[in-house]
Amino acid sequence: MNKTERHLPLQQAQHGLQPQRLLRMDGVSNCRDLGGYPAADGRPLAWGRLYRSGTLYHASAADKQFLLQDLALQQLVDLRNAQECHHEPEPQELISALDYHHLPVTVAGTSREDIIRLLRQPGTDAAAVLQLANERLVLEHQGEFRHFFQVLLQADGPLLFHCTEGKDRTGFASLLLLSALGVDEPWIMQDYLLTNRANAEAVERRLQQAASMQMDVAVLRQLLLADARYLQQAMLTIRQHYGSMQAYLQQAMGLEKDDIRTLRGYFLQA
Repeated sequence: MNKTERHLPLQQAQHGLQPQRLLRMDGVSNCRDLGGYPAADGRPLAWGRLYRSGTLYHASAADKQFLLQDLALQQLVDLRNAQECHHEPEPQELISALDYHHLPVTVAGTSREDIIRLLRQPGTDAAAVLQLANERLVLEHQGEFRHFFQVLLQADGPLLFHCTEGKDRTGFASLLLLSALGVDEPWIMQDYLLTNRANAEAVERRLQQAASMQMDVAVLRQLLLADARYLQQAMLTIRQHYGSMQAYLQQAMGLEKDDIRTLRGYFLQA
């Protein structure tokens, strides 16, 4: 993908070109437009209104211009915890220009120190760690994701939400949001697994670096890749504790019928 392709969303709006799912940038990984997925009442998600990504810390000057001008972002939701934000702060240009919401999600067992410890213990079952993390996202972080929906309900322009890798917390947020919009689980899983395509080159570089540092490459691979088992664990936990996704959205996220109607009215194509 050449650099001109990353301007396709703006070109699409102006010239009727085909929208682009994956958006390549210099320093922002795993960025994509959630438009086009089939949703409620046969209406797809509108292109150019919802974006998800990894950290914006490494965004180049061209990336920031792309986000602010080409994508015309209005809202930014940061799901990283305080430690992550201190280590890799959000670019001040973006915080100043956008309606910025910091909704810190700290999942027990997945801190920076926890990950380093895992990488120093050969044979660790990292998949089990991330399955447990997704279970905890369902049961222990309802307040943060309730707030996420309150931001969405007030959205009046394109919105981007992200964590560090754009995989686990962002993937769970996408699961809830796409479900509220009426997207079926196979499409949600397809979007979740798209992380592996978006991050393929970056993952390989990090695995090579890890090998040179005598770290457990197999464990790191499990941590970096999106695995269907991780998101399936979140969905299973929701069914076990609430019976259905719709019950979870209503009882745990506080979404009433009017809220669902508002979300679909804004984020789905007319």
